[in-house]
Amino acid sequence: MATNLVTTGPPMMTLRWGQETIERDGATERSFLPATAYAEPQGYLHPGVLAAGILDAARLGAGLPRSVASLSVAVDRLVPVGDELYAAVSTDGDDVTVEIRRRTDATTEDEPVMVLATGLVRAGRSELPPRFASMRALADVPLPAAEHDPSGDTDLHTTCWLCGDNPQGLRLKPGWHGPDSVITSFLADEDTSEDGVFSPAITAAVLSCPTLWPNRAQLEDRDARGAVLASYDVTYLEDVPPRATLRTVGVAGDADDAYVRGASALLSENGTIHATAQASWRIVSAPPAREPGRAPSAGRDTPLRGGRPEAHSPEGTGRPLPGRRESPGPRSERPGDHDARASQDLRDVPAPTTIAAPRITEIP
Repeated sequence: MATNLVTTGPPMMTLRWGQETIERDGATERSFLPATAYAEPQGYLHPGVLAAGILDAARLGAGLPRSVASLSVAVDRLVPVGDELYAAVSTDGDDVTVEIRRRTDATTEDEPVMVLATGLVRAGRSELPPRFASMRALADVPLPAAEHDPSGDTDLHTTCWLCGDNPQGLRLKPGWHGPDSVITSFLADEDTSEDGVFSPAITAAVLSCPTLWPNRAQLEDRDARGAVLASYDVTYLEDVPPRATLRTVGVAGDADDAYVRGASALLSENGTIHATAQASWRIVSAPPAREPGRAPSAGRDTPLRGGRPEAHSPEGTGRPLPGRRESPGPRSERPGDHDARASQDLRDVPAPTTIAAPRITEIP
């Protein structure tokens, strides 16, 4: 493994980048090397870590200050860990655009790279979106017991960096507060801090899954096998003190036949809202599969628990379907024996450009 790398992020989540850069299509491009600790069971990058990587690529490539106003992410294709990935950074005033790219054997001279995801990062400060203000009501309610997997099957979430038993992860277990809102609690400390404040990259990561968790009922009603992130927007508000007890709260939004939507916030116990997020997740009826011959990279960066693939989450990215587990059918009925490039392309159903307001007025 190359040793001339640049690293970003706090101790809890260190991202790795190539030292060398090249100019391509008006952007500055460098290699992106996420560790296998951040891979979902099928070998795709955790969507929250993808958002954190886009933020860090913008800060690294454009010299953004620590203060960031917002981060927006649109996902075209699943991002495979272990493949040759690149982050291309371009600037337009205070706006920084980041493309996560991949070069494959299938690329041609007309398409030398494949764009997997695109992000927009803006420096400065933001104001609290009015519809998120009622989330303060969840800052001091009794913390509900964790109910991530009522079946007791801990293997379902083993490798997830956010909510599983991943030895390098946060291990945040959501508890349900009513049928469509979730709460988690954790301590901000030195491992999650950069320059004396809570890492904005960690913020981007921890707010992603709470936008999906509360949609458990909507996913079950649609017989979904999971969901993949389609669009994600984070608004940064107040810095978090070096040591503080924090909560992530998430509430379900509207859903249709193709998408579920939700909103989340990062709060202190005193009710301060430090950041908010909203996301749309594309419903998937079958687990995404990697292309033939492109197996997930070996777990050389962190020891992950083994076992057969069917012992883990049935979907390859996004979040597992909370509280539900379906046993795989016979091997002949499982996807994965076909060319998965079509199933990896998320652009055939356009993601909504706006997200319906979540049901935050219904919080008890």
